[in-house]
Amino acid sequence: MFVAGRKSNHSFIEVLGQSSSMSDEWFPKIKNALAANHGGSESDFSIYTVADNSATAGRISKGDVFTLIWTNDDITSLDFSAEDAKLWIQISADKNSFIADNMETILITVSILKADKSGVDTTFNENVDIPFFTPEGAKKYRFYFVSGVSSKLIKSDVAGKWDVPSEPYRIGLLRVDTRISFESILA
Repeated sequence: MFVAGRKSNHSFIEVLGQSSSMSDEWFPKIKNALAANHGGSESDFSIYTVADNSATAGRISKGDVFTLIWTNDDITSLDFSAEDAKLWIQISADKNSFIADNMETILITVSILKADKSGVDTTFNENVDIPFFTPEGAKKYRFYFVSGVSSKLIKSDVAGKWDVPSEPYRIGLLRVDTRISFESILA
């Protein structure tokens, strides 16, 4: 994959294609397309190559935030420190299934972990809407955090599979550490 930036103001432009299928002879063509799509001249663009199957490519594909590191007017690296400073969200349930009778409940506990995952961030006291995929489709449940932890009892009268959170990588500015699945079943 390629990451393109504008030399004149050292700004990020876009992520492009897979690098394994292209050789250096493609750079002029890519720069020509960048100039056509974003204005300016071909010489105003720097292209940084990221190995397609690398951890860096994986992070970019997941939407991790990065900044470009410039040496003179060339992109020489990517910095993920802003992403690495984000908190993590960890989700658990007290059981794997519950009866779909609108009486039995399952306890969902959500913890906000420090960026280094060294423990719960006890300074986190906010509300977070967490997306669930339920047997009835997509829903959001609001969790009220006190000292980095929140719990909610869920019940339903519809049988089926639940996935929490339904978003695999992040919820707002929180990175997803743990996803869970459970079922509501007919008695």
